Amino acid sequence: MNDIDKSDIGWLFTTLMRLVGALKWRSQNGVKDDGTWLTVLRGMSRNQIELGVRRFTAMCNSNDRGEVWAPSALEFRDYCFLSIAELNLPAVEEAYSDAVNRVWDRHPIVYLVNEKMSNSRGKPGAYVNWRMKPESVTRPWFERIYKKLVERARKGEKLVLPMHIIRDHRRILEDQTSKKSVGVSVQATVQEHLEKARAMINGEPHKAGTN
Repeated sequence: MNDIDKSDIGWLFTTLMRLVGALKWRSQNGVKDDGTWLTVLRGMSRNQIELGVRRFTAMCNSNDRGEVWAPSALEFRDYCFLSIAELNLPAVEEAYSDAVNRVWDRHPIVYLVNEKMSNSRGKPGAYVNWRMKPESVTRPWFERIYKKLVERARKGEKLVLPMHIIRDHRRILEDQTSKKSVGVSVQATVQEHLEKARAMINGEPHKAGTN
């Protein structure tokens, strides 16, 4: 994704001016950017500022009092990042607990932080068993990596599990489903035998499929 330039800022000014009204916009930000917006939003992509426009528009539309204001560059910048809630990310405490227990199905970020910690030596095959270290060491370490990945996700980057983990997870689910099916079948067979025995003791004819 390419960084935004002056033409993108021009588009942004025009779009926001239409949204909040020319008078409000000009009193806060002028007609053209004096360099402030380009500096504050530097490093962002066009997709990110379009996201910011959509989120700011949604906020304005949800305002019961119908009040709309002209945001500053710094205020608008916050709208260009997805929130933690929108990303459906686990809290860092939950993520850390999942990583310690090797639970990967809550969110891909858990596995990705684990991988970065396990490969912290930077050499192929040189894995670090970070779980053997005290929590006073691993917890801050985990949180630092977690926060960096969160920032990447808030910018719109998708965090996904490697395919081999997805395949392993599917295989586990299939095995669990198969075991449940077998368990139900065994339980039904045992129940059937119990019913037959009860009928014989009571001298009653056994009716299949009844309790």
